[in-house]
Amino acid sequence: MITRLKEQWLGVLAVVIIVVLGVVLGAIGGQWGLWGMLSALGLGILVVVSSFFVYWYTHTEGVLKEVRQQTEATLQELRKQVLIFHDIYLFLITDDALKEIERKADEVWIMTPNLYYERVDPSWKTVVFENAEREIPYIYFIEKALEGEFNQHMADIQRFLMTKGKTIGDRQIVAKIVDIVIPTEVVFYNPSSDMPEGFVVTPVEGAKTNMRMDPQVSNRVLALLKQEAKR
Repeated sequence: MITRLKEQWLGVLAVVIIVVLGVVLGAIGGQWGLWGMLSALGLGILVVVSSFFVYWYTHTEGVLKEVRQQTEATLQELRKQVLIFHDIYLFLITDDALKEIERKADEVWIMTPNLYYERVDPSWKTVVFENAEREIPYIYFIEKALEGEFNQHMADIQRFLMTKGKTIGDRQIVAKIVDIVIPTEVVFYNPSSDMPEGFVVTPVEGAKTNMRMDPQVSNRVLALLKQEAKR
């Protein structure tokens, strides 16, 4: 509102200056001759130019103020998004980082709808084979339909261990058939310890990001799996 009023008054001022300049030039032309009239004309032009400069400055000031307000609002929204992303990021973990956790685990429980990572993905197969060589215990919680594929998985591990002069230990890697529909893979590292870690594996082949489970949710799921493990 203030900027608009400034613009209106500057417009009126410019008109007044032009009218007054015409009157002054007429009077000077009659008394001081050509040089006096040219001097007055130059002064008048200077006044008009100065008026438009003031107009430009005040108009630009208003625009800059609006730009600053919009920029600040954008930065505020960006700060909110960064905080939201930060909270989400704390739960995300890359595929490579998850492999390192599994390599260092002392026990692994996997609830899965398929054995893609164990039997098809070369990098994950290597992790499982290395852990089998270290005699790390695994429990797979699977549906009945996956039992045949699990047996093939066990055969793959046995063939690998034979190249190392070893064999699968008694109940080192076992399957528990569960009567539930498993929508995606969930893995628990060191489930029998005081600090178990649970992760939801991205249900997309080739994806490289997984999600760390909230501790409360993880403990509830783990409690159910412990009941199944005792059967």
